[in-house]
Amino acid sequence: MAHLDFAVRDYDTIKTDLLARAQRVFPEWTDRDPSDFGMLLVDLWASMGDVLHYYIDRAAGEAFISTAQQRESVLALANLMDYTPRSRSSAVGTVTLSNTGGASVGILPLTEFVARYDSTTYHLYTESGGYVPATSTSNIVLYEGALYIEEVLTTNSNGQPGQRFVLQNENVVGRSVQVFVYEDGVTPVSYQRITRLATAVSGDRVFTTNVTADGATEIVFGTSLNGFVPPTGSKVTSTYASSSGAAGNLPSNSIVGFKESPPENINIQSSSAFSGGVDEESITSLKQSIPSVISAQNRAVTRNDFVALALQVEGVAKATISFAASMGGASAGNASVTVYPQAARSDFLTTSDTFQTVSTDMRTNVVNAIQPRALLGVNVYAATQINWQNVNVSATVHVSDRSVSAWVQRDVEVAIDELFDFDNVFFGQRITLGQVYRLILNVPGVDYLTIETFDESPGTALETNIVINELMLPKKGTVALTMVGGITTS
Repeated sequence: MAHLDFAVRDYDTIKTDLLARAQRVFPEWTDRDPSDFGMLLVDLWASMGDVLHYYIDRAAGEAFISTAQQRESVLALANLMDYTPRSRSSAVGTVTLSNTGGASVGILPLTEFVARYDSTTYHLYTESGGYVPATSTSNIVLYEGALYIEEVLTTNSNGQPGQRFVLQNENVVGRSVQVFVYEDGVTPVSYQRITRLATAVSGDRVFTTNVTADGATEIVFGTSLNGFVPPTGSKVTSTYASSSGAAGNLPSNSIVGFKESPPENINIQSSSAFSGGVDEESITSLKQSIPSVISAQNRAVTRNDFVALALQVEGVAKATISFAASMGGASAGNASVTVYPQAARSDFLTTSDTFQTVSTDMRTNVVNAIQPRALLGVNVYAATQINWQNVNVSATVHVSDRSVSAWVQRDVEVAIDELFDFDNVFFGQRITLGQVYRLILNVPGVDYLTIETFDESPGTALETNIVINELMLPKKGTVALTMVGGITTS
């Protein structure tokens, strides 16, 4: 009995299968010349089948976290598994203001500043403000991002459960969003942002934010059962910041002025490096994070649970923990877990710093996110700073006769930078001498090399393995290259 092979999926095999069937059904048709009309139909059917099978495979792949390629599909799976993707976060730093006058000057909340870096203009703002004493200086905390004040979402709320409004601008920082509902038509009522509406009860004036696959940010209100519903006819407004994300991790002294006229007698003296700015969670990160958080089952028991929950906190790019237990252990209430949250750093390769201070906001957010999920008797803390361990390398690199020495040196330096790039380092990392040899030997134009220095502190004997402390990140230290041979002029 004639049959079709339903495993046939590509153009060539579909065409072969169709011709085999035609030979059985229409044995009188023997012309296989490409110009034959029957061969044209076979080619068209095989082509159509190939395309249809491609889309069938793609559609099936989008249903599983390991094979999904579209951001919309991954976000849908995250929602199905009750995982909240990390949203865009602002970089945080300080500006030092000096007051040349004889009276204190207040710096209002939402005061905006301007920074310039790499031919790009950035906007920054104060969240809580501060003041500068007379004839003195003061450090004011700033967040990177452009402010949008009292954007009108609607002038006439429909009073329906689960109302949604889309903010006009993209790259919104979730933590910066403030929502005001004019319930009586005159007085604005502030609604609080929460992570999940399911945790709210009837009457809670709350909302949540949702970033769509195309980058738009939605404001989602309650359903009456979970969260209060804005009354019919209410005006709804929002104030928020749109951030550059990771690009906003600015180096020190990038701030050039106030956006508007500065307060009288106030001058900008200096500014710190800004850190902690991150983009929306990538597809790759989502594929890793969703299974880990699901395995944590919304509780902190194992080391991986604590790390997975810490990485959900806005602004946390890397994390590790330390555990301590006194006599009696956790059951006696003597156990503690300290979380080490590391914010993203764009100047990680170039800064001379050997540590990063963890902001008070980040420490508070980490503890608040994990403590309710920890075992009874386990106290959760957040470290005040993350230490980095310098790794020093010096080498004599012999360049092949046909390669330009300066170009090879540049490529070797780029390869070493890639090894110590912020995205590629992790807590407790092990770096071997052989790894560095292979790294440099793989650079085109390198003939052979000798590594003279590979250590964590100057004067240490050449090490074969460097194992970074489990609470520290490796960082590029001193790199010295001596180039031998090659073409010295281009």
